[in-house]
Amino acid sequence: MPPPTRLRVLVMIFPLLEAAAFLLACAAGVSLAGGALFLLASVLLCYTVHVSIHEAVHQPALARFPLSGPLLSVVMGLPLQGYRWHHLNHHRWNNELPDYSTTWRSTAAGPRPWPLWRYVLGWPRQLVRSGLAMRAAYGAGQIPSRVHRATRREQASILLALGVLAVVAPRAAAAYLAMVYLGWMLIALQNYGQHPPRAYGRESATSYYAPLYNRLLFRNGLHAEHHERPHLAWDEIEPAPQAAIAYPHLLQPLVETEPR
Repeated sequence: MPPPTRLRVLVMIFPLLEAAAFLLACAAGVSLAGGALFLLASVLLCYTVHVSIHEAVHQPALARFPLSGPLLSVVMGLPLQGYRWHHLNHHRWNNELPDYSTTWRSTAAGPRPWPLWRYVLGWPRQLVRSGLAMRAAYGAGQIPSRVHRATRREQASILLALGVLAVVAPRAAAAYLAMVYLGWMLIALQNYGQHPPRAYGRESATSYYAPLYNRLLFRNGLHAEHHERPHLAWDEIEPAPQAAIAYPHLLQPLVETEPR
């Protein structure tokens, strides 16, 4: 049975908006409008991953349209299969140290919070750790060969898109790389808001309950509820007020940067 249209729309809406903002930014060039559109494209990349691609990871049928893997990989700048591996690990460990995206770091004195900006600026560290673990799992035969082939296709698609841009419009290629880096900084910032390092082993995911925010962003604010029942589609998640925060996840870390 194919996924409902409302779910298919969700998977495409933010990638399409991101692509449109990026193309308009390139057309506007070095200007105030171009800079504003570039920032908008980076924010939309954040929500492409946190809303659209996130939903496709938990509802795999949504990413079974033609060329879905390569297309979704290009818009987020990383292979879809790599993100799936990374995100499912996050749900397995829920911000403990084995979680590749944990907001905690291992020290001789035990787990300590990552300083906010070291965590945000150093987001590639998470992906290197995740990628090495995924490669080791391939080597140990723990990941099917079809997933390995899909990952290679997705990596090739990103390199091809970047190569074409580098030949046709070098500035656009540089802008794409900058958008990916900034967009993933925002993704890390949002994750810090969703999982603030307050008390290791006793914390929970946080939720933001503003109705308009959750209407516009497909209940993305209900993160604690999502962790409790990750198999539910976005429109099946109901608010159950718990671990509430006062600001959206993307802004909360800027207000509260110290563990309680």
